[in-house]
Amino acid sequence: MKKKNHKKIIIFHIFILVVFFIFWFISTLYFNSNDAFAIVNDDHNASNSVMPALHTPLLKDKSIKGEFTAQENNLGIVAVRFYTFHRINKDVVRFLIKEQGAKNWYYEQTYKVNQFQWDNYFTFGFPIINNSKGKHYIFEIISLHGTRYDAITLSRIQPVLETKYQFNKSQIFSSPNKLVYYIYKKFLNSISNTDYIVSSLVYAIPFFIYLWTALIWYIFRDHPIFERIKEIHGTVIILQIIILLNILFVQHLTSDFAIYIILGVWLVAVLRYKLEGKINFFFAFLLILGTPIALALNDHESAEQAAIWSFYFILFGLLQQMWELNFKTKDLVTLSSFLKKMNIFKEYK
Repeated sequence: MKKKNHKKIIIFHIFILVVFFIFWFISTLYFNSNDAFAIVNDDHNASNSVMPALHTPLLKDKSIKGEFTAQENNLGIVAVRFYTFHRINKDVVRFLIKEQGAKNWYYEQTYKVNQFQWDNYFTFGFPIINNSKGKHYIFEIISLHGTRYDAITLSRIQPVLETKYQFNKSQIFSSPNKLVYYIYKKFLNSISNTDYIVSSLVYAIPFFIYLWTALIWYIFRDHPIFERIKEIHGTVIILQIIILLNILFVQHLTSDFAIYIILGVWLVAVLRYKLEGKINFFFAFLLILGTPIALALNDHESAEQAAIWSFYFILFGLLQQMWELNFKTKDLVTLSSFLKKMNIFKEYK
């Protein structure tokens, strides 16, 4: 009878895991895409493009000249990764593009550089070129007002050049081969984007938390350590790992929905495990300590992310402390007991 109950429980756990996995997959596809459904990206390197190694300010009348070979038809965007010297600049640049050998520029437009974000791609769009595959293109980005303290330059982060191509939906679904090729290209785009991967991990939080719980039950259900393991707050640990990945490798999560998931699951963890407000301040303190370290290593993006997440924890801590004072909440897990419970195997060595 006991084995039958265990079998039913295992089947139930598998069913819930499948549901959470489907949620992970759909959320990743729906919320985690910066580009439109039918747009495919191609990063360029030295084998199919030429870009200058410019890391000084782009001054007035100076230009960035680049070349690349289009990898697909329907070329419509050239994206260049810029560095802004951690400031908002007021310069204006002119973008021009044409096919190699053409007499006149195919398209040109001016852009205010206060739109540019440091070490991020800025997209220069133009009317779609239908038969672009295999053709060589030249572009220029000319500064109109750049000065030493009001200018942008190219980022040191590679790749610095990316092109985007518009796939028509009728074209995608016109044959199985084209559909498979399109899926393959989108898959390559996804796995090469760290922001995409880490954001996807955020949507996987429910799956991993439930998997954690199910594995703990299955492995330790008949062991006395099981009661202590249930109290080590696996949810908290998983969230901290996700936040750390975000700070180290991603400048900003792709979707606000991902941030809402993290904050929402954190709130559930606090309520579920009855964590006191000081635990929020503890994590905020660790993040604040990491901020000057990141700045000393010239990693401004990680420093910014650490400061943002420390603000979230401080805000949660203040709100929770106000709640605890007004409603005199009892039986909370204190910071000292929380840290002690992290070493769950101490008594079972």
